Amino acid sequence: LFGEQDSRFQRGLSGKIETSTFVEKAVNGTLYLEEVETLSAVAQSLLLELIENFEAAKLKNPKARPNLPRIMASSKNDLFEAVLSGSFSEQLFFKLSASTIAIPSLSERGDDILKIADSMLKNMNRLRSYDVGYSEKHFSPAALSFIKNKKWRGNLMELDATVRRAALSAQRDTITEQDIFDASIILPEKHESAGATLNMELGENFDLEAEMKKLAKHYLERAMEQSGGNRAKASKLVGISNYQTFTNWLERYVKSPNKDSQAGSK
Repeated sequence: LFGEQDSRFQRGLSGKIETSTFVEKAVNGTLYLEEVETLSAVAQSLLLELIENFEAAKLKNPKARPNLPRIMASSKNDLFEAVLSGSFSEQLFFKLSASTIAIPSLSERGDDILKIADSMLKNMNRLRSYDVGYSEKHFSPAALSFIKNKKWRGNLMELDATVRRAALSAQRDTITEQDIFDASIILPEKHESAGATLNMELGENFDLEAEMKKLAKHYLERAMEQSGGNRAKASKLVGISNYQTFTNWLERYVKSPNKDSQAGSK
């Protein structure tokens, strides 16, 4: 990102360029930093110094060249929380947050996710168009419904990887709901360890029924998420063979259960 220590970008505007860095290549343009929260403390310090040096130089001479690249940064996590936890520089946070945009996750994008998935599949078709044995693929209506209802915790990268796997493994030109389900990788959940759940302190304030309800709600919601809202598939994930029994459990333990495409999925 910054190159060697004698780069002019660590010393302001003077000096000879000894190396070509990403920062230098972005002069008079835009430098995009993806997952900026992963920058080390040293890299954060250098980036802050870079910005401050150029700002100071510009104040002294507005016509000075080159110009500092326009810096755009994105983060998967809440940067303000990172500042509070001490893992991200408070000074750098305020330098970068002059203008902020909150981009909703795929699960919050509604029908946009269908357009994105379709674009990904078209790209895949173009990339594989000359591969022996590959034929152009398209989604079935049920597959699109699955894509829309599934919670994509890995966002674009998870969706793109799933679309690619489904396109390569589908036996026919039409990618089915089952193809998408089989191509999905179940990401591990972040939840309390079994030890914490099973070794809670007993006493007068312990509520066994409440704890059992929380456990049932947790696994029912995970099953619905992993199945893309398909109750028939979700019931199998938790070992409930009877569809109506699973529906009753949802109504009992999960508030406002998702309205999934039950028809034709049993």
